[in-house]
Amino acid sequence: MAQDTFDRFIALGAEAKYGPTRKPWGALLTAVLDPAANVVGLTQRDTA
Repeated sequence: MAQDTFDRFIALGAEAKYGPTRKPWGALLTAVLDPAANVVGLTQRDTA
């Protein structure tokens, strides 16, 4: 889900701050800059 949302943000003109990254504790984190330079962070927790 985080990957799909990240891809959609990029398609709509956001700039990648950092791509989806799996952390050791299982969460998937990513962040983008919207056209107004706001940082939008996304977190997907591990569902396993």
